[in-house]
Amino acid sequence: MAFKRDKGPPEVSIEFYKIGRVLGKGAYGKVNLAMHKLTRRLCAVKSINKLFSTKDISAWLKLKNEVLLFEKLRHPCVLKMFEYIKHDSYDLIFMELCKGGDLLHYIRKRHKLDEPVAKVLFKQIILGLQHIHSKNIVHRDIKLENILLDNCGKVKICDFGVSKILKDQDDLILECCGTPAYMAPEVVRRNPPEGLKGKPVDKGKGYTIKCDIWSAGVVLYAMLYG
Repeated sequence: MAFKRDKGPPEVSIEFYKIGRVLGKGAYGKVNLAMHKLTRRLCAVKSINKLFSTKDISAWLKLKNEVLLFEKLRHPCVLKMFEYIKHDSYDLIFMELCKGGDLLHYIRKRHKLDEPVAKVLFKQIILGLQHIHSKNIVHRDIKLENILLDNCGKVKICDFGVSKILKDQDDLILECCGTPAYMAPEVVRRNPPEGLKGKPVDKGKGYTIKCDIWSAGVVLYAMLYG
């Protein structure tokens, strides 16, 4: 009835949330613990400082890209965005809280994982990637730090800042993107874009959405061998 009366959902506000301690910091912002006052549900909020992000256009584009992709993805193995709020000084992304931390710290505490445990986690990673790829989205930065664990030990793939929407899954990509240790060989040897150093584009030397599978394989190796 309220939606019908107001001709839409109510306008969201930062006043609906209570912001708590800092969970992590980055170059342009930080991640805090937060609680939705009406539902009493805990979540994480990523705040991006507008002063710094407007000076670095790449940081601003990364934020916009991440919000756009979060809106398209809904899967148990992909981190969920609850709300995106624009504030005077910050852009705020409210997301699921993953109390288990990232997979990197999880493995470091144990040195390496037993095969049955790695199998359960890797299956969830592949299911999350399957959903991401079904939306014609290539993640391009699958790594231990971008795989979170919730309080039940369930996998949540995060950080879509360098991800890209493709028209088709077979489309070739030419930009070099990702973390070197996890990059597929075709990403490393991709041909430079047209105009760079006067070299034309060789359509046979790009990479496809399958580059994420190589990166997932590196993650599996790290889980088993530390």
